[in-house]
Amino acid sequence: MESNLITFFVGIIAVCMVIITIVVVQVSFEVRKSINQFNECMAYVQAELKFLSVKMALTLNEVHDVVLKISSGIAKVTLGSLLIGTVSKIFKKKSN
Repeated sequence: MESNLITFFVGIIAVCMVIITIVVVQVSFEVRKSINQFNECMAYVQAELKFLSVKMALTLNEVHDVVLKISSGIAKVTLGSLLIGTVSKIFKKKSN
């Protein structure tokens, strides 16, 4: 009787071990699939960030060019107004 009881408990333990092994294998497959999805998502995010950074760099270059043109125009207007002021003073001195 005792050996039958031990055999029964060993059988229950073996069945539990098989069930636990199946669960561990199933969980590892799900984790692997989740990791692959995460990696795909990260690759997509990296590609989008790279695209955005390139666009931002191009936009900054365009803004830089516009700012240079504006500052150049301001410098020309300033020089022109200084020149007009100087010419005006010269003519005022000549007319006096």
